[in-house]
Amino acid sequence: MLGATDQFDGAVVGAFAFGLELPDPAAVEQPRADPALAAVIAAADGADVFAWERALPWRSPFEALVRAIAGQQISMAAAAAI
Repeated sequence: MLGATDQFDGAVVGAFAFGLELPDPAAVEQPRADPALAAVIAAADGADVFAWERALPWRSPFEALVRAIAGQQISMAAAAAI
């Protein structure tokens, strides 16, 4: 659990908004102990996960706003379903 003086980003704040707790750091590092998963993680380490988004044509500010709102609503619905 974060204390009053701990640093955090928006993703952590969002997790707490849904009543989620942060995973144990040991559990996050555990997959790297498995040789097969460690190879997959190492291969994807330098991946540019937002390249697809930059490749899209330019959108107007309105289109960007609509896309952001729709994405947020979908994410909230998915989180609520879980």
